[in-house]
Amino acid sequence: MLKLATIVRISVLTFAVSFISGCQTQLEKLDETFTKLTTPPVDVHKGSNKNGVEQIATFEPKVASIEYKQFKQINLKRNVKLAVQNNPEFKAQAFKTDMSVTGIRIAESGKNVQATSTILAGAKSEDQMTEPSALATISVGKILFDYGASDFSVEAQKEVVKSSRFAEAAVVDNIAVNAIEAWINVARNEQIEKIFERGIDLATPLLGQIKNISVSGVSDKAGLLAAKQKFANLEISFEQVKATSKASRAIFSSFFHLDEPPEVQTISQVDFGNLGDLDNVSFKNSPDLKANESLIRRKQLELNSVKAASMPRISLAGNATVPAENLRDDTIANFGLDISYNFSDGGLKEAQIENLKYEIDSLYETRKGLSLKKKSELVVRFQEYFAAKKKISSANELLNLAVEVRETAKGQ
Repeated sequence: MLKLATIVRISVLTFAVSFISGCQTQLEKLDETFTKLTTPPVDVHKGSNKNGVEQIATFEPKVASIEYKQFKQINLKRNVKLAVQNNPEFKAQAFKTDMSVTGIRIAESGKNVQATSTILAGAKSEDQMTEPSALATISVGKILFDYGASDFSVEAQKEVVKSSRFAEAAVVDNIAVNAIEAWINVARNEQIEKIFERGIDLATPLLGQIKNISVSGVSDKAGLLAAKQKFANLEISFEQVKATSKASRAIFSSFFHLDEPPEVQTISQVDFGNLGDLDNVSFKNSPDLKANESLIRRKQLELNSVKAASMPRISLAGNATVPAENLRDDTIANFGLDISYNFSDGGLKEAQIENLKYEIDSLYETRKGLSLKKKSELVVRFQEYFAAKKKISSANELLNLAVEVRETAKGQ
């Protein structure tokens, strides 16, 4: 019957051989995978440039088609929501949020039991004798008390998640507003284009009539020239409107991921009341301001964590060194409390604390800047809104006057 030491030696050596062969297998698989990734597939379409060098065609991934409903007022919320969900900027921010959630588990792992093992297999030379040898080292530890440094790190990472979610909400707001604006511009510009086109169709036959009147002597050539000039200006404006309409269609297609924009109907006008007192506007529900506040809390928690990390740390630790032979005589094991304190780190902690304080001050100033910017933007937007309402009122008066002139011209 084999001795226990012999059995352990054989087991350790077998594990070492299996481990080394397994590493070699994995390296071979890794090399094979790398070769596949760096070697172009043989079935792709090839061409050649003017120098006769073969070129491999590149293929861009296609965006999956999105099932929109008709672009009407009733479907506004649903279609805009689909556009936001499929926007690359929103997806990128959503992935950042998922990454920050994973970061909580990373921070919490430092408070759990930590265990490592190392196996060294090879040959041992002693007294001019060489024989196979193996040595296993096992270490286990858990932090018992660190003045809250680990807890501060976990809470700081939770604030990262909150900040990331607020940033995600800000991205959603921005994309939704731009998508709605693109919708409004497409519907408006297409209506303007139709009105211009109808006007051109109505005005074109009049040029012949004006020319006949001029030839008959009823009107002079100066009047005919003025009429032609007005018509030319009308055509130039029509071309500008068509160009603006094409640009708005392109912007609309980019937000809603469409090759060609479908028929888009106008959105009903939204009326706002008076702005009121700007000094009382706080924007407390603004996502980007909330993200800034969460980031400030995160940096304060990181500051507390760095301060706590400079204090002594108490851990429960144990380690053992187990040879393949003479287990009872040569095994070394230790288990107990580990009290560690860094007397000098070259000023690293002080520099980190000072850096975090400056960063917190900077974030406070950024918050003030965001509030001022939002208030100024609100004033500008309301002035634009009131000016637009005034323009609508004036345009209605001009429209009524134009109708009267048209009816008078028809009578003449």
